[in-house]
Formats: sequence, C-alpha cells, structure tokens
Amino acid sequence: MKTIDTQKIIIPIMKFVNRKGIIALKDGMLAILPLTVVGSIFLIIGQMPFEGFNRFLASIFGADWTEPFMQVHAGTFAIMGLIACFSIGYSYAKNSGVEPLPAGVLSLSAFFITLRSSYIPENGEPIADALNKVWFGGQGIIGAILIGLTVGAIYTVFIKKKLVIKMPDQVPQAIAKQFEAMTPAFVIFLLAMVVYVVAKVLTGGHLLK
Repeated sequence: MKTIDTQKIIIPIMKFVNRKGIIALKDGMLAILPLTVVGSIFLIIGQMPFEGFNRFLASIFGADWTEPFMQVHAGTFAIMGLIACFSIGYSYAKNSGVEPLPAGVLSLSAFFITLRSSYIPENGEPIADALNKVWFGGQGIIGAILIGLTVGAIYTVFIKKKLVIKMPDQVPQAIAKQFEAMTPAFVIFLLAMVVYVVAKVLTGGHLLK
C-alpha cells in the first residue's frame, strides 16, 4: 500500500494558514466572539419561545419587558459587521508590524463610504442622511471582511514603502503617526468612493447590496 507523505499536505496548508490575510481574518473574527456568544444569551432571554412564560413576565415587568434585552442585541449581534471590519484592518496592520489603529479606523470609514446615505423603507419615501442598520450586522459581514483586508493591505504597503507625509523629529510620535496615515487615507477613501459610485450605477444600491 502506498503511503501518503503528510508533509506534502501539511506544508502547503500551513503556508496558506500563515498568510497575513488569513491571520488577520482569524484574529479579526475572534474579536467579535464575545459579541456573538454573550449577546446570544440576552437574545435568547428576550425571545423565549414559551408564550405562557412571556405573558407571566409581561404581567410583572410590563409588555415591553424584552426591550432592554433587544437593546443588548442591537449593541452586539447587530453591529458585528462593523466591529469585524475595524478589527480585521487593525489585525492586518498589527501583524505586518505597522501602527495598527489607523488601519482599523480607515477600514471603518471605508465601510461607511460604501453604504448608501439614505434609507428607503419597504413602503414609504427615502429618508435622507440615514443608514440601513441591517448592514452593520451579519448581513454585511462579507463586505466588512473584504474592506478590512483591502484597507489593511493598502495601508501597510504605504507605510512600509514610506509613501507618507513625514513630519520633523520634533513632532510627537502620536501626532506624526496620524500624519503618516493621511496619504493612504486619501487613496483608500478615493477607492471606496469609486466602489460606491460603480455599485450605485450597476445596482442602484451600494457595495453590500
């Protein structure tokens, strides 16, 4: 019987697993684990599938007794796409050895740029300066991943290639780092705007729809 050389299988797998993008994706998704696990507990309590039990609690705490639990849901499950976008961009930069915070912030900004800045209810007129919150959660997670990885990669290239605004040595590092982020920020925001325009022309919506 012919034996299988496991090293030929393991080595390519490990090379793939250890790629910057995969590590950033893993670390970034782990960041939303507390939101999903703990948030699910509050969601279950607020959506008990026992009518009698629900009526009993409503008689004690009022008809809207579930509202505080759903508020926790709104701050956990309902925003995990946003958190993932930030944390993936942050993790990519951190694993690349550059200042990570600007990458996370730029990822979040790019995410919002690609969203349509008006909300159209199922029956009604468009609401200006409003965002459809559904894209902040699980429904927008794919777009959040793509944006986080892309922004993290672009930001890292600019910083490592020193394509940045260099401040004098007398300037505090905290301020100098933010000026370094301005050049990649311009490019990232420009690309995000192009994606928004293209998506709007092709679909009438945005990147995530």
